[in-house]
Amino acid sequence: MKNTVSPKITKGLQISMEDTEAEAGVVICRIDQGYPLSQKVKAMGLS
Repeated sequence: MKNTVSPKITKGLQISMEDTEAEAGVVICRIDQGYPLSQKVKAMGLS
């Protein structure tokens, strides 16, 4: 969860997704509409 309106994929997220072989990831942040940050990671708001 990020307290930002302009989320970014962090190195920690990349490493944890590689280590766990995750197929998809989500960054929860203060935005109204979700959008893709990469092929595997989406930014999404709680509203």
